[in-house]
Amino acid sequence: MNRHSSEASRNHLLLAALVIATALSFSSCSSPGFSDEESGSLADFDIVSLNIHYLVPNGDKTGWSDRRFALSAALTELDPDIIAFQEMETFERGHFSSRNIQLDWVMSTVGGYEVGAYGRPELFPITQPILYKADRFTLSDQGFFFFSDEPDTPYSRPWRGNWPAFATWVLLEDVETEQAVYVFNIHLDAFSRGNRTRGAALIQDRVDSRRDYNTPAIVVGDFNAMRRSRIMSILADEQLSPVRLKGSSYHFGKGINLYGSIDHVLHTSALTPVEAVVVQKKWKGEWPSDHYPVFTSFRWR
Repeated sequence: MNRHSSEASRNHLLLAALVIATALSFSSCSSPGFSDEESGSLADFDIVSLNIHYLVPNGDKTGWSDRRFALSAALTELDPDIIAFQEMETFERGHFSSRNIQLDWVMSTVGGYEVGAYGRPELFPITQPILYKADRFTLSDQGFFFFSDEPDTPYSRPWRGNWPAFATWVLLEDVETEQAVYVFNIHLDAFSRGNRTRGAALIQDRVDSRRDYNTPAIVVGDFNAMRRSRIMSILADEQLSPVRLKGSSYHFGKGINLYGSIDHVLHTSALTPVEAVVVQKKWKGEWPSDHYPVFTSFRWR
């Protein structure tokens, strides 16, 4: 989901969830299903997508002081080659903040990564970075586009008001094979179906018009839409195939699994998914976020 203005919606949903919680059968702990040895023999690389939940430095109520340790433990255990974060924002009003407290924490506690989809905040939004292992990939290119009539203008407003929403992307090159891959990192509007629908069409257009059409592409993130929704049907075309994910990806920060995944992974035909898991567990007794990490491994075709 998205931003400070979503709290009222979340609270209403949470109240409803608590009323029926006793009737639900909760998923307790889903983890990537292959051993390190088995996964390594099948997959060429893996990626985690995670809406990390913004924080407000003064009077933060998101539990960051506790969940930051869970986040570091989760990333260390999952050990992905690529990490796509959404909502990695130090929320200080205005168009942008020059600080990214969560990113600073990750970079200081989880080693081996470089940061892509990142720049000077007045020119390049810094709240949807894509991290990659420095010994696996090099960064060849990066960019962003906002879901608006002016997609290349930083912080441009969406078609139907609300907070700016956007996508970032990177072009990575495998240091050993020199195989390249595009990674698009998405966060669609949580409240406006019209914005999500038009945003999905823009994503499709940008993926189709990438510089090298034959280079594989992965699209991940928080789509605020179910797998069978109109939004996902726009994206799941002849070029992009969705990875099937089981279970909820948004859990209200309480481990409450009311509906299917709103976080998704799509890929072009040059990639084969080996494993895809919504990792529904705590680390160090805490949830890293109100979303679960989504772990996917791929093999080059």
